[in-house]
Amino acid sequence: MIEFQRIKKTYIFDGHIYNALQGVDGKIASGEMVALYGPSGSGKSSLLNVCSLLDENYQGRVIIGGEPIIKTSAFSVGVRRKQMGFIFPKFNLVSVQTVFENIEFPLILNRISKVERTQRVLEMIDKVGLNEFVHFKPEKLTGKQKQCVAIARAFIHNPVAVIADEPTASLDNDSTAEVIALMLKLGHELDTAILVATSDASIAKMCHRTIHMLDGCIVEHVPAVLFKYRKTAEALPWGV
Repeated sequence: MIEFQRIKKTYIFDGHIYNALQGVDGKIASGEMVALYGPSGSGKSSLLNVCSLLDENYQGRVIIGGEPIIKTSAFSVGVRRKQMGFIFPKFNLVSVQTVFENIEFPLILNRISKVERTQRVLEMIDKVGLNEFVHFKPEKLTGKQKQCVAIARAFIHNPVAVIADEPTASLDNDSTAEVIALMLKLGHELDTAILVATSDASIAKMCHRTIHMLDGCIVEHVPAVLFKYRKTAEALPWGV
């Protein structure tokens, strides 16, 4: 579960105060994938950084897996980050490591035994359809395959939450649909809360729910069915 309460975030730029987040609230349940949707400058990245526990300079409260985050405690933040997974636009794979080694890394951080690591990594590789590429390095993979490795790495340690920042930015439309479907599947199987930042309406339509942001505010929480209907209506030449 991911929850954020009354989050405020300000920046000072060139002597002016910029309100990046203006008291926003939201909750992503375990097993749910929610799109954080809005244009550039809407506050998506600021909120994602707060929920990722990368930014401690904010007002409000963040709760991950039912545990409130103590911003002033490096231990509290560190423990929670080890229980989270992260997916990035540019994959962020280690180029000198194989598919197996890239996926294994979070388990090493969590001090899982070698025997268990091997079993869990091979099971995850099977789930994401990369059995033939276990010993390949990233340079030998397609963009979709690289992101599947990154997704496997994010979920390998059964995280309570996964934060994804524009996870399909480097992919074509067909690969995008497959990658989002994979994230939905793993989130459901592992009961993981997933927050996906995107400016792509097609991705938002695939999620269970959409949090629509504009000018540092959440303008509405939209169920998937309603969001799909609205975007279809907007595409019609006569509207609705």
